[in-house]
Amino acid sequence: MSRRTPDDSLDAAEAVAAAQQVRHALIQDGPAPSVSRILEEMGRDSGGYPLGDEPKDLSAHQAARQLLADGVEV
Repeated sequence: MSRRTPDDSLDAAEAVAAAQQVRHALIQDGPAPSVSRILEEMGRDSGGYPLGDEPKDLSAHQAARQLLADGVEV
């Protein structure tokens, strides 16, 4: 595993914050995917770090909408 840099940590924190914000916004109107599912759809682990070499080029909003469109259980 490669060494994580402060920039990696910042990116991870921003991804988690974005997923939390999107979930909060969506849940006001109905069901919403979990933060961990949004992050997973973005190609990130529950801490916001990439699951592979690079995360997917997908925003938290896009990831959540994709999960809802695919009918993923929330």
